[in-house]
Amino acid sequence: RHYAATLNLALHHVDLCVMRHLLPMRTWLPRWQFKQGIVNADIKANWVQQHFDHVKYTGDIRHFSALLFKPSKIKPRVLIPIPIVVDRVSAKLMWEKTQTGWKFRASDLLVKKAGRVLPLHRLTYTESHDEGDNVWRKVSFNQFDLKDIAFVSIFTTRRALDDFNFSRWKKTLGKLRNVSLESFSKNKWWDVKADFSSLYIPAYHNLPGAANLSGRLSMNVNGGWINIESKNAELMLTGQTKPLWFKRLSAEFFYHHRNHVESYSLQNISLANNDLVLSGYVNDHQGSHQSPLIDAKLHFDIKKLSNIGHYLPYSLMHERLHDWLAHAFVGGRLLNGVAQLHGRLSDFPFARRQGDFNVTGDFDRVRLHFSP
Repeated sequence: RHYAATLNLALHHVDLCVMRHLLPMRTWLPRWQFKQGIVNADIKANWVQQHFDHVKYTGDIRHFSALLFKPSKIKPRVLIPIPIVVDRVSAKLMWEKTQTGWKFRASDLLVKKAGRVLPLHRLTYTESHDEGDNVWRKVSFNQFDLKDIAFVSIFTTRRALDDFNFSRWKKTLGKLRNVSLESFSKNKWWDVKADFSSLYIPAYHNLPGAANLSGRLSMNVNGGWINIESKNAELMLTGQTKPLWFKRLSAEFFYHHRNHVESYSLQNISLANNDLVLSGYVNDHQGSHQSPLIDAKLHFDIKKLSNIGHYLPYSLMHERLHDWLAHAFVGGRLLNGVAQLHGRLSDFPFARRQGDFNVTGDFDRVRLHFSP
């Protein structure tokens, strides 16, 4: 004989240790081990054919601590306990049985720790399991200000920070919107999608810095893309002493990693300011322990040759050549310019014809100081 029923509970100052004996929480959340907490909540559960098939929870838990068990990175796989301790967590929770397993969803999450609230707007977490022990997870939130990234670290485990280049990104500024992170089964990394605006990324090692970038990104473990559409943006190139300002800057960046081979591509480059108008593409293929193989073609007009030193690839040029080009042109323009590069950067400037590097253009009213 089978029964169906609806259970309604109102909990006020209930010990979480008592609550876990009242409800089958190990069935709903098998990788969580709850240690302590004070619960205030309303719970509605449906009982059908000898088991719960749907549970809703609205409330909060104060002085919360638990262990989250995650599989180790290396074989043999073992579950490693990760301690979770917060002052308060409130949310709307939903657990339901599906045809192939079960699904859990937490929405309107608010997490407080060390007297501060986790600054993620409308945070939602969803997790689904099937009979094959495949797991799908998704985290989404409407908005996040990157100035709070250092604060978010107090909610994050040391293990997660070790996998993340935190030293660079904690200095990054800007806003993220419409953010989603998804992971399926045993994938280590998440698929990330987000809109960004007013983005500032400091220069790091040989990588250029940028400011006031806007656009959309989609990244995963195998690669991804970034679509940039910005106005009044700035770039800080290696070797330059001040940032370059651009009235308009747009480009499509693609990244792919497979079998120890990395490829980068900048397509539909378009940028302009008072000195320069430029468009074109740059492709980069880099194998394990090999210098990057570059294929690039750029079209440009330089309206003020006296400022050409601001745009030269300092890291690719001899210091004396760079200084001469930066100071020799006193005035004039370079129109219909075309720059082409094909070869490995380690072979540049291709004295033995290992690659090709050509720059052509039309000079107009040039004033040259040959020995600056």
